[in-house]
Amino acid sequence: MGQRSVSKSHHCANTNVGRNFASDKLDNGHKTNKIMRNILLTILLVPCFAFGQKEELTMAAILSDAGTLAKKIEMELGQEIVRMEFDIVQTSKSTFRTLTADFEYGILAFGDFRIKDIDIKVYKWVNNQWSLVEKDEEVKPNAIVTFKPPFTAEYRIDIIAATFEEGHDVGHYGLIVFHD
Repeated sequence: MGQRSVSKSHHCANTNVGRNFASDKLDNGHKTNKIMRNILLTILLVPCFAFGQKEELTMAAILSDAGTLAKKIEMELGQEIVRMEFDIVQTSKSTFRTLTADFEYGILAFGDFRIKDIDIKVYKWVNNQWSLVEKDEEVKPNAIVTFKPPFTAEYRIDIIAATFEEGHDVGHYGLIVFHD
């Protein structure tokens, strides 16, 4: 496994959730309606101090960040969280969720201080295989995709730890799936 020493630095550059990670994605004609775009920008512009993640090798920092995000998503933005997941990842993890055609979904993944680049891929089962329908592969410590399913079905969501900070090869992540 990766390095087990803990840095004493506690600044926004090591707080992945506080980094602005999708502003360029939201402005490039991505299939996001105006309401969802505004909601996502509001989430992304949460001040850094709200995510004062300590560089610990426990799940506590990710859970703390998730609590702040959950409050923002549900209480302030009026969105409904339909799945939250937390785990440790070395390469990738998959989770499954039925998404309905009635909603547009936001899928947000964020890593702890050890994860330098995290990606999301969303797949649907088509012709006896998983077919890619949406992805965020930007080189950033957080990932977000928005997706309005054409019809209700089960989807696979892959969370990929593409690269780690130097000296690490594992990290905690959080996943939040929400809809309008």
